Amino acid sequence: MIITKKVTYISFLFFIAFTSLKAQQVSRQYPEVGKPIPEFTLHDIHQYSTQQVSSKDLEGKFVILYFWSRFCAGTVKSLSRINAISEQFKGKAEIILVGGEPASAKNSYMLPGHEPGMDALKVLYNRLSEKQGMQIPVAYDPGLFQRFVPGGYVPHAVWINDKGIVKAVTNTLRVEDLEMFLKGKPFEFNDRSFKAQQEQKRHKYNIETPFLVDGNGGSGSEFMYRSLLAKFRHDVPGIPLSIKEVCEDQGYYPKGRLEGYATLEQLYKLAYLGYMAVPMGDSKKPEHPQDYNHVLLELKDTTPFTNYDYEKGDHVYVYSLIVPPNKATPEYLKQVMQRDLENYFGYKAQVETRILPYWSIRLSDKAKRKLKTKGGDYAYSGDNFTKIGYKNVSVDVFLKSLFYLTISGEEIPILNETGMKENIDVPEMDVLVSDFSEIKKFLNKLGFTVEISKKPFRAVVISDTTN
Repeated sequence: MIITKKVTYISFLFFIAFTSLKAQQVSRQYPEVGKPIPEFTLHDIHQYSTQQVSSKDLEGKFVILYFWSRFCAGTVKSLSRINAISEQFKGKAEIILVGGEPASAKNSYMLPGHEPGMDALKVLYNRLSEKQGMQIPVAYDPGLFQRFVPGGYVPHAVWINDKGIVKAVTNTLRVEDLEMFLKGKPFEFNDRSFKAQQEQKRHKYNIETPFLVDGNGGSGSEFMYRSLLAKFRHDVPGIPLSIKEVCEDQGYYPKGRLEGYATLEQLYKLAYLGYMAVPMGDSKKPEHPQDYNHVLLELKDTTPFTNYDYEKGDHVYVYSLIVPPNKATPEYLKQVMQRDLENYFGYKAQVETRILPYWSIRLSDKAKRKLKTKGGDYAYSGDNFTKIGYKNVSVDVFLKSLFYLTISGEEIPILNETGMKENIDVPEMDVLVSDFSEIKKFLNKLGFTVEISKKPFRAVVISDTTN
């Protein structure tokens, strides 16, 4: 009997040791800040001295692996910037793009031009490289992508110093951080490593529970009103695009709860216009065509509105406003939010009508006749980034798909003033949709005119209280 106990005890210890070892082996598959990079080999490298390189081969060098995929338009758009940084630090740091896709991609719904597959990714990169003169090394390695990028969220940058130690895992790459990295000095970043994300899951955001309520002193639903401003957190989703979304009885968001992260400009748009993103003007069903897509800043210091940083959390906030469902009307929530913003930040804000510039898109009668659809089923061709083509599509849908990467706050309003009600056919043509000037040239070839014009808009004007 005693022998049996000893055997059982030894077996138990072996099980614990085996389980612990297995857990360590799994965790070592992912880069962890402050520890040596797990051994890896990069395959299928282009624009590099060899087609394959291992982590041991990279020892003695400062290396950044920048993981990307075709399923994040913002990441694809960032590649030209990363290429420029690579050229700037050539000979000092090796920045290597690692293209891949999550293992789940083959089972996910994809838009036309987004079907999974490494061949399609290579074709896209080659087109981007040709158009933007990319010189940065690029590897196509879905195996390493799936191993090093938990969840498949991109961009995902792994910073490895000359001693083979992981110094950071981030979702961005900035020049000032790279300079500190090369000097061996610490820099501020939001840890996106597997270990950090596992820690975050312990306090994972749940849309069904109010933010920062942990049950202390009662359940999170006992209060009637609450307004809260907190520092930015990556695991909290973005704030709803419009206040109207949280005033519906059976909407996606709980009625009466306006909650999520946002920049100051986005918060002020919500508070004074009732929605955050001013869409491109739709000729058939105009949505807020009278509203401007930028706040007007009459401030001595504009940096709180213009110098926001999602990596460090500078000038990005989590805002939470909760009111009883019977009080959840757009006008009431806007009033409360306006008072909150004044209390929090002290600015004077109001909506004014001013004559402001915008992009006017028009079509000549000749171009309308040429583009008018010949009929048939609607069809799209292209890759969403470097080429585009349509059959039997409305002008509105065509323009919105063309400007989707440049309309997000970088440009003044873009209005469809073609007056064309019939659908059009657009032959597949090359166009870099991340480049506004390229889009204008593309439209000119088709017979569109894209010109600056002016007209009255409603705009949110923000000024110092001392003005």
